[in-house]
Amino acid sequence: MSKQHIKRETRMKKKKYRTKAQKARMAPKEPVNVMESTPSTQYPTTEVPILALSAEAAKKIADLVEGDPNHECGAFLIGNLCKDKITGVCISFVSDVYTDGKYGSGSDYEFTVDTQYKGMKYVEKNYNGEMHIIGTVHSHANHPAFYSATDYRMMNSGMWDQVHMVISPRYGEYVLTYKNREGMYNYSIALQTDQKVFRYERKNLKESDGNVY
Repeated sequence: MSKQHIKRETRMKKKKYRTKAQKARMAPKEPVNVMESTPSTQYPTTEVPILALSAEAAKKIADLVEGDPNHECGAFLIGNLCKDKITGVCISFVSDVYTDGKYGSGSDYEFTVDTQYKGMKYVEKNYNGEMHIIGTVHSHANHPAFYSATDYRMMNSGMWDQVHMVISPRYGEYVLTYKNREGMYNYSIALQTDQKVFRYERKNLKESDGNVY
């Protein structure tokens, strides 16, 4: 038997005993649709969270914002995040807010490390683990209510479920969003509070408005 014939038989045997797994690895791969693998910036429409803001917390927020409407201010929302076991709806209960009482400029306010530390100590002292900081509220003194690029950087820095509100005293409006730990935003979150105390009008954001400004 010639060497050429032996080589041909060897190649045929290798081909015959090739496993299905090997064939699968050698098969051409389907092109990946990047758009389908990109997570949405919105929750499923069936899950609309609720923010229940107590009258006391609403009054603290209104007093802070209206205390100097020409300068921006901010506060931490204190309460708990719960999820209804039957409906799956996330409910944020806000019973109190913490603010250091300081104001920023006419177009900027920063939640400093010192403010965050004082906020955590306030919660620790007054609530002993029963409530927590679950989000923020701040004002836009000279601008409409919206989420700026700075706001998104601040909100994205927290890797947990949280709520964030921006109030514009000049335009008498506010925006509200709920962000989960996966980084998805829900701009349809409903607000339940005392309208006599919290007199701002809701500015509804479309999904397209969720982009960084």
